[in-house]
Amino acid sequence: MNTENEMTEQRTDEQTQPADQLTETEPVDVPETRHQPDNPAEQAPSDLAQKEADLSAREEAIARRERKFQARENLLALGLPEEILTNMDFGSDNAVASALRIAALAARSQPALPAVPVPRQATPPAPAFASYLERARLFLEDPEHYKHMTENKQ
Repeated sequence: MNTENEMTEQRTDEQTQPADQLTETEPVDVPETRHQPDNPAEQAPSDLAQKEADLSAREEAIARRERKFQARENLLALGLPEEILTNMDFGSDNAVASALRIAALAARSQPALPAVPVPRQATPPAPAFASYLERARLFLEDPEHYKHMTENKQ
């Protein structure tokens, strides 16, 4: 029966065994990690360039979203519809400012359009030219129109 001391001595002996004495049946635990250089300057230049390009693309996307948000807020403050945003360029601050100026000027310069006239309905023929049945139907369906037609006849 092995005591705890004997078991720990046996484990330490196995751990200190030189690598050339290991047999093929004993597994060797070698951690598989990617080598990270201690100095970041030793990293591949293409890897750094790719990371820098990705970072600048993300920064540009964030800047575009901020410009779009600010433009939306300005449009709502001016009382203009949000649909204008679909036609705006958010590439730079100057482009957004000029687009907002144009939208504000266009909204201010639009004259109030007169109400669209309601087209006249087709009127039935005057009672003088209509038959008795047509005049009777007109009198029953629309007495005011019948009265108007008879007044115009005279």
